[in-house]
Amino acid sequence: MDRRRPEDRSTEGVAQRVAGARLGRRIGVGIFWVLALYLIVVAFYSIVPQVFAESSVADGAVGGGRCREALGELRDALVDGLADHVRTGVRGDPDRAWLARWDARFTQVEPECRGPGLEEAVSLLGRLRRRVGRHAVRFDRDVVPALRRLETLLGSDLPPSGDTPSPPSRS
Repeated sequence: MDRRRPEDRSTEGVAQRVAGARLGRRIGVGIFWVLALYLIVVAFYSIVPQVFAESSVADGAVGGGRCREALGELRDALVDGLADHVRTGVRGDPDRAWLARWDARFTQVEPECRGPGLEEAVSLLGRLRRRVGRHAVRFDRDVVPALRRLETLLGSDLPPSGDTPSPPSRS
């Protein structure tokens, strides 16, 4: 049995609670300052380079001329590649390596140009690429065999692939 006076027991419990509260407050304050320091470091790490650095991402994300120019070049390369593929279908590139090169270039340009002004253009260019790829596959599957057969039937009367016959002269 506890022989201490009731007043002593109550002050001892209060002292333990006060000591526990102090420890809890110290841990809480420490966690707060660690989180505050973390937020300050992350803010400086992300904001300062965006404000003061001259990067292609900052130029392009706003819809700068470099992104528009790069997307225009990609569009032209896609159309030219498809035209070459169709023009040289008889002896064309069955692996469609030109599409792989285009995809590699698009993969480099796309993240830089994902800004509010060009988001739709980048998305449309990606959809156009998929359609062109499907068109090339269908062309190889459906048209190239007929072109090969026609070349065989006509013999050497066809010009080499890539050359266009000159119109007959009117003299």
